[in-house]
Amino acid sequence: TPHRRRRDPEDLDREASDSALSDIDRAAAAFCGPKKKPRRARASTATRAMAILAGVLAVTLAALSTASIVLYNKYNPDKFIQSVITALADGDASLTARITSEDLGELDTDSLAPLTAYFSDAAARDRLKAQLEDQVMDPSRTGDAFPALGVQKTPVVFGYCDYKLTVHSVQLLLTSSAQNLLLNLDGRPRTGEPTAEGVLYKNLVPGRYEAVVTAADATGQQVTGTQTKLELFDHAAPQAFSGALPIGDLTISGCVNDEAVISVNGIDVAQKPVDGVVKLSQVAVGSVIGMTYTAPYGAVSTASVTFSDAAVTDLAFTNVQTAGGVPDGPTTDLMLAAYYASYLNGLNQRDPAQVAGITEQMRQQLAAEFADPQHEGKVYSYLNAVCNPATLQLYSGGEHPAFWCDIAAAYAYTSSSGEGPASGNVLRYQGVEFVYLEGQGWLINRTVEITEDQFNAGDVSALQPPAAPAA
Repeated sequence: TPHRRRRDPEDLDREASDSALSDIDRAAAAFCGPKKKPRRARASTATRAMAILAGVLAVTLAALSTASIVLYNKYNPDKFIQSVITALADGDASLTARITSEDLGELDTDSLAPLTAYFSDAAARDRLKAQLEDQVMDPSRTGDAFPALGVQKTPVVFGYCDYKLTVHSVQLLLTSSAQNLLLNLDGRPRTGEPTAEGVLYKNLVPGRYEAVVTAADATGQQVTGTQTKLELFDHAAPQAFSGALPIGDLTISGCVNDEAVISVNGIDVAQKPVDGVVKLSQVAVGSVIGMTYTAPYGAVSTASVTFSDAAVTDLAFTNVQTAGGVPDGPTTDLMLAAYYASYLNGLNQRDPAQVAGITEQMRQQLAAEFADPQHEGKVYSYLNAVCNPATLQLYSGGEHPAFWCDIAAAYAYTSSSGEGPASGNVLRYQGVEFVYLEGQGWLINRTVEITEDQFNAGDVSALQPPAAPAA
C-alpha cells in the first residue's frame, strides 16, 4: 500500500537467513530429536576435595579448641592446688578424691582429721600452697615445710597431666621409760611397737594431734601426762615425744645408812642406798619419798623429801629425825653396875685392861687415872650406881651413835697406907657418854666429873663439846 514503510534490504537478508536456519533446525529436530540445552562447565575434582578438607579441618579445630578448653579446666595445676587448699580449709569430703597414699590405704574424712585440723590455719595453708606450686613443676622435690606431703603427676593427653596430693605416713616415737605406757591421739588409744629407743607408732596420717600418755609410776599407780599438741609431718624419721609425763628419775642423797628402807608415798620400794645415795626411777611429781633406818641399838632415823619440780631431780634428805635407841633407866643402871664393878677391880690391880664395857679412848683415860698416887694402899669395892633418867638423851653429832646421862656412883674403900682414914665411902657424880659400836653394843666412851647440883638438875652441859668418838 502507499502507506507501507519500505523495508531495508539488510533486514530482508537477515530475516531470510533466520528463516533458513529455522528450517534447518526443524529438519535436524525431526531427524535427531529435540535440541538439547547447552551444559554448564563442571567444577574440578581437586577443588571439591580441598573444600571438603577445609570443612573437616574447621570442625576438627573447633573440636580441638573445645577439648583444649575442657582439658585445661580439668587438668589445670593451679586449679588443682586451689581445690586442695579449699578442701583442707573446709575439711569436706571432696579432699579424699584429691589424695593418694601408698602406705596409708583408703583415707576418709575421719582419718584425715589431723591433716585438716592443722590446715585450718590460713598461714599453714599458704605455706602448703607455696610448696605445692614448686612440686607440680617437679614432683620429685621433697617439701621443706611438709615433707610428708607431695604431688603425684600423671600424664593424660596432649601434654596435660592429672594431679593428686600424695600423703605419706608419719611415725611417732614415745621415748619415756615408764611402765605400762598408753598413748591416746585425739582421744583414740594407739598400739605401738616396743623398740630399744622407746615405743614406735607407725602409719599415722600427717597433721596435728592432741596427745595424752598414761603410765605407771614407781609404786604402780597410774599417772597421766600433760595433753600436748604434736605436729607430725616428717616422713623420713620418727618424731620423738617424751610423753609429757609428770615423772622423773631421782637421785637422793643424805641416807643415814645403806640399809635404810626407802618408800614412795608410803609404799616401800626395792631400791637401796649406795654410799648414802639412792636412785629411784619413774617417780611421779608430787610424791613424798621417805627414808627409815632402824639401827641395831633400836634407834629409828626418819627423813622425807618431796619431789615437787620435774626439772629438779637431784634431792637430799636434810631433815633426819632420830628417836628411840636410848636404853631406859633400869637398863642403863645395869650397864653402869657392870662398868663400875669392873672399873674398881681394874683400879685395885692398877690395870685398865681389866675394865669391861669401855672404848679404847676410855681405857686411855683410865690409865692416867689409875696411875694417880692417891690410890696407893687402897682397895675399892662397889656399892651402887644409878643414872638420872631425865638426862638420858641421844647424841647424833659424832661418828658413832651416842647417848649421855648423869650418874651417881657409890663405892667403899679400905686403906693400908697409914695416911688418912683406914676406910670410908665415896659418892661420885659424873657425866657419862655411851657410844654404840657395831658388834660390841653400848660402851662407855668418856666420863667427866660433875657436881651434885648438876646431877639433880639433869645438866649434861659438862659433856659438851663431845670428845672425838672412839675408833
